[in-house]
Amino acid sequence: MKGKIFGKVVAIIIAILVLFSIGYRTIGRWTKKSVREQLEQICVEQSKNMPMKIDDQTIVTSIELGVGETLIYNYETRGINFEEIDLKVFKNELRKQLEHAYFNNKQFKPFRDNNVTLVFRYFTPEKKLITEVKVNKNTIVSK
Repeated sequence: MKGKIFGKVVAIIIAILVLFSIGYRTIGRWTKKSVREQLEQICVEQSKNMPMKIDDQTIVTSIELGVGETLIYNYETRGINFEEIDLKVFKNELRKQLEHAYFNNKQFKPFRDNNVTLVFRYFTPEKKLITEVKVNKNTIVSK
């Protein structure tokens, strides 16, 4: 069961990195605008590509600006039977992978440097929230 969940989480993380490689080109050109203005720009630019199919199980449906320096990415998952998956294990594995990516990939450096919080929300095709993970530079990295 855990191996099955880990495989799904890895696929989702790869999807996230693809999306952030697109956003990195925008955020990498930060100017003298405020962080909030830069995040607004990212929302505008990345929203042009929404919805974006990442793989057979993952679609990025939208990106929105949260409170303060927060970006919220909304994902729809397809073909995953969440009744067969331990959601606590799924969220824990997802959090570990997101934290690892946030703290170790150059695409996330501008977010870390500007204390931007990233929120990842995962929904079923019926719009039922599966889980939400928040990551920022103050996140305590899971072991």
